[in-house]
Amino acid sequence: MQGTYVAPFTAWIVFAMVVAYNGAILSLAFYLQSHHPEVWSSFNSDWFPGSSQFSYRFVRTGFYAVFQSKYQRLHDERVRLHVLAIRVLLVATIIGIVFLKWFGYWGQQSKL
Repeated sequence: MQGTYVAPFTAWIVFAMVVAYNGAILSLAFYLQSHHPEVWSSFNSDWFPGSSQFSYRFVRTGFYAVFQSKYQRLHDERVRLHVLAIRVLLVATIIGIVFLKWFGYWGQQSKL
């Protein structure tokens, strides 16, 4: 009899961190769009054909938060906190994935 695959609890935690990471980027994107339109408009590009402008801007917002320090020029505490949350969630997710792989949970199937 075949059992149902159930991911280990730690895998669900990593999944939740990935969802929170993407949600934090989305929240920063909407905040930049409404409060700092000059930054948001700088993320626009016709260089990336075949995709919606928002998806391209979403990716650019993620890179902006993780790899750049230009946000400090805005002198906006909320942007700083968004960037901090995104960076912490990214590091925590990477550590979680390494933990799952290191301890053998990645790819292991448990039966219910």
